[in-house]
Amino acid sequence: MGSYEAIDGGILLESGTNEFEVLVFKIGDQTFGVNVAKIREIIVPTKVVPCPGQPESVLGMISLRGKAVPLVSMHLFCAIPSNAVDPSRQCIIVTDFSGVHCAFLADCVEEILRAGWKQIQPVPDIGSGFSSMATGILNIDQRLIPMIDFESIYAELFKNRSSYREVDESEYHIDRGKHTVYMAEDSVSINALIESTLRDSGYTDLHSFSNGQACWQHISDNMNGGKLPHIVITDIEMPLMDGLALTRNIKNNEQTQHIPVILFSSLVSEDNRNKGEQVGANEQLPKPRMADVVIYADKWISRTYYENDSPNSEEST
Repeated sequence: MGSYEAIDGGILLESGTNEFEVLVFKIGDQTFGVNVAKIREIIVPTKVVPCPGQPESVLGMISLRGKAVPLVSMHLFCAIPSNAVDPSRQCIIVTDFSGVHCAFLADCVEEILRAGWKQIQPVPDIGSGFSSMATGILNIDQRLIPMIDFESIYAELFKNRSSYREVDESEYHIDRGKHTVYMAEDSVSINALIESTLRDSGYTDLHSFSNGQACWQHISDNMNGGKLPHIVITDIEMPLMDGLALTRNIKNNEQTQHIPVILFSSLVSEDNRNKGEQVGANEQLPKPRMADVVIYADKWISRTYYENDSPNSEEST
């Protein structure tokens, strides 16, 4: 089995449509999904080199084009029985997010579906670890498919930490407290990190939204005489409206196209960067580079409201 392109044959290329593609796979008798944009490739099982001292679900390391990549057993991590597994159908899903490669052993790949972010429902609080393992529930064709959060799994297993560091005074000589920042991020914990980093750096006029649709609605409500944001920082993966669609809406509207947009997402990679460029994003930063969010917010606010004669420049606000 080769890369996921070979499975699908029709990867979604247009950006900002509020659609995405889901790889549907099985662990035991349970079905899960993952955003195709997070997948580097799918390979057949290969030789595993054990790594003593790792969690039980980490089977060891595999060699992938000269690089050592950790292999995680989804059976062991999810505590799903492995009976009735057909070894001939097992596959390794190699992910690529935030510049990190990790491999996950699954039982089989079923299909790739095209879906819309409006079809993603919040994960219900059922009093277990399930809510930390899933980013949402895809409701499609009368099926409910949990969307696996491979990033959280990686972080739990390998103690991945935010690259938070204190940010110095702005090299662009702007007064951060005078500028309004909108943040669209569905993860409560990531949103709190972004907000605390911005606030500690001097950005105090902050407005948070749990999805792109809520952010865009608030912007739309303020187009006629209201206060528009000086910058928007948005995740890509969000229910109802993703960050690419939000960016396209902002950049395609004459009243808001001057607003800088920073995509801050684990999906930002060299392979996916063209999608952000298609919708007009000013900057694309991979998580978890929190300090860079402040640095690039300074940069684009300076370029937009100080170097240019913007209709919303500091002299006119």
